[in-house]
Amino acid sequence: MPVFRPGHLAAIVAVLVISSASAADADTQNGWPTRIEPSPNAPVALTRCTSYPLQAMMGSGSPIGVSDAVNRSNKFLISYTIRWTLYDHEGSVMGQSTFVYSPKESLAPGDALRAQNVQLAGAFSNIQTTEPLSALGSVSCRLQAATFEGNREWAYGKPWNGKLSPLPRPELAANGGGNGAPTQTNGAPPRFGLNVTNAWNDMVQGSLVVHCAIDIQGGSSDATLTPQMLVLTMQLANGAKKTYGAMTQAAPTYQKLNPLGQTTQTAYEVDPKNDLGAIGSIIVPAHGAVHIIATFLVGTDVVADPNANRQVALQ
Repeated sequence: MPVFRPGHLAAIVAVLVISSASAADADTQNGWPTRIEPSPNAPVALTRCTSYPLQAMMGSGSPIGVSDAVNRSNKFLISYTIRWTLYDHEGSVMGQSTFVYSPKESLAPGDALRAQNVQLAGAFSNIQTTEPLSALGSVSCRLQAATFEGNREWAYGKPWNGKLSPLPRPELAANGGGNGAPTQTNGAPPRFGLNVTNAWNDMVQGSLVVHCAIDIQGGSSDATLTPQMLVLTMQLANGAKKTYGAMTQAAPTYQKLNPLGQTTQTAYEVDPKNDLGAIGSIIVPAHGAVHIIATFLVGTDVVADPNANRQVALQ
């Protein structure tokens, strides 16, 4: 998580009610490239996220975020929460905010929700940033939580115990690159390759944790890599396969006895300078090479072979 410095706090109070598609799209030509972070096996799928300034509506450059979603569960959806992350032009996190989206009526299983049918009250309300808004270069969105009828709740990182409909293909909202951000196209392939050079496992409080050392090869231009872009696939004991997203926080540590005394000290299973979860976001230089370690929480799932742990791909 970034360190918020008082001198760079930006209180963004963007209160907006969107009632039509024309209002939602009023200023997208001046928006920021916005991508969807994966939420594997989630009961709600985000299919499109858009962020843009409110200059045309409120005389403000503050950003607003809207999204489209599909209810993949067999329950009626009451609300869902999105975590929005703001990045500067170099791909470093400069702020985060969560916002609850509530449809006017519960969303039936399999139904899709368009952003203009959701009442918004400041998706980036009171967000604190480490840099001024002029540094904002791109935005990402991720499903954080969801509430369903029958007092059923889901949160990111937890399994959904129920039937899920097929995952729809998400869209990358390429809004034209306001504030100097690069223009992107929907479905643009990543501008780098990867090779898993090593992998090893840990057991942390009864949960399987997989660490993968990865060499990243840069493409023809600089490209940003975040943990949310990586997934590990493992085969379960029942013959099925399952994907796991890379951790967005530092890999677990442990305590060991200090050889100079009777006290303990923190030891790192993953070198902090290579820990992608701790770093959060890196830029892979064009035609360059970067070495990182991504950590995946498999949890208590029973896998067929714990050592078959190198199937890492870009999401």
